[in-house]
Amino acid sequence: MLRRTFFMCAALLAMATVAQAGPMFVYVVVDPTTTAGAGVAPVGAMGVTSSKSGPGTFQLYAVDDQTGSFGIKSYQVKLNGSIQTLLNRVTNGTWNDVDAAGPYPEAFNDVRTATAATGITSAGQAPANVFFVKGFGQSANNLIAANAVGAPGFDATSTTANPSGQWGLYNPGNALTAGPTDPVKGASGAVRNALFLAEGNYSGAAPTVDLLTAGGTAFNFFTSQTGTGAASAPVISSQNPFLAVPEPATLSLLGLAFVGGMGLVRRRR
Repeated sequence: MLRRTFFMCAALLAMATVAQAGPMFVYVVVDPTTTAGAGVAPVGAMGVTSSKSGPGTFQLYAVDDQTGSFGIKSYQVKLNGSIQTLLNRVTNGTWNDVDAAGPYPEAFNDVRTATAATGITSAGQAPANVFFVKGFGQSANNLIAANAVGAPGFDATSTTANPSGQWGLYNPGNALTAGPTDPVKGASGAVRNALFLAEGNYSGAAPTVDLLTAGGTAFNFFTSQTGTGAASAPVISSQNPFLAVPEPATLSLLGLAFVGGMGLVRRRR
């Protein structure tokens, strides 16, 4: 019996390791000592928009470490806690072509929300966009460089951003947010950079990401580098993947065998 129990536990742990190979991470940095863009040099006019730092503030990030993903297409995140202010900071911009046609919207220009009362923030790359920016939540880039590759007849001088025309590099030297600054290899084996989603103020207990409320937190990701196809993230973790601590979801699978599903939550759209 003991031997059988041991092998069952080993099998569950092995399953947990497989299940955690490449999740979508969305996590809160509490009481950051600097704004997200402090010390980040602008690229052209493309910088990082951020105004929150110090006690009683928070920043929200996402990392797309899923196998077979080409970056975040859309998302909704629900936060638990007493949220006083909530600002959507994910990249949004416009551009013109060489014939001065436009402006064309790009990046996360669709369904942009940030409501402190509900703790919900969301955004998506609109289906009508001329092209989609790939690599959000995976790599560092800026709208000028992304447009030069993807936008037909792109005019670099016309690109504007409101907010955050660059992404993936934040807070150099800040110990609390060293993860977003320094890309590391995730469970997928690829080097990843975080994406700054939102920031705000809170009171009382620190805010946390709600992974239990149905329809509260969900992500869609691109399934092709050149296409428009997308899928919903099957596994979402609220762990900061850049911190050197055990991934709690690895052990949560053992708990799933007994409590029937209180670990990571599968989200569908």
